[in-house]
Amino acid sequence: MPWPDNPGMIRPLLTAVLIASLVAPPPAVWTWPVATEKEVVRDFDAPESEWGPGHRGLDLRASVGTVVVAPVSGRIHFTGDVVNRAVVTIRTASGWLVSMEPVRVDGEVGSRVRAGQRIGRVAPGHCPGGCLHIGLRVEGEYRSPARELGILRRARLLPFTNSGYTADGNYPKGGLASGTTHRLSHRLSHRAGYARG
Repeated sequence: MPWPDNPGMIRPLLTAVLIASLVAPPPAVWTWPVATEKEVVRDFDAPESEWGPGHRGLDLRASVGTVVVAPVSGRIHFTGDVVNRAVVTIRTASGWLVSMEPVRVDGEVGSRVRAGQRIGRVAPGHCPGGCLHIGLRVEGEYRSPARELGILRRARLLPFTNSGYTADGNYPKGGLASGTTHRLSHRLSHRAGYARG
């Protein structure tokens, strides 16, 4: 597409491109792991510290017994019970760890799997009524797999109240000037589905 000669056309053109990029979901690079409607019933919530509370993945709607397929190619890195839930972890060629639970697994540790290949069935134990939890670790850091699954996520800014704390009480008095920039950017980047830089 040729660049417009009229400078007055550049701003509307750039605005249209920006709006389109914000509205359109990213293209999925992984296979959706369950044959259900693509619905997230619980979102990723980045922990504030390595052992802190949070939700280190996405819960996808799926009833018990639903077939689970590998979202990405790799090898089965782990399969077993963790806190009474059946977990399977796939290690990709790039070293990413993709974990899913609860899953009754068909394969064994070391087995090679292809994206879209059946690896088991959803077991009971994570959500009332059933769901599949999928998590992603890149270089030891948990991050949302939303981008890989083609899910659109938008960052949310939390307003400060008159006391200097946010409405949910997460940030100390003084706001960003008192050194919370890193925590805020960390939470926003993870809620938006992107790894920390």
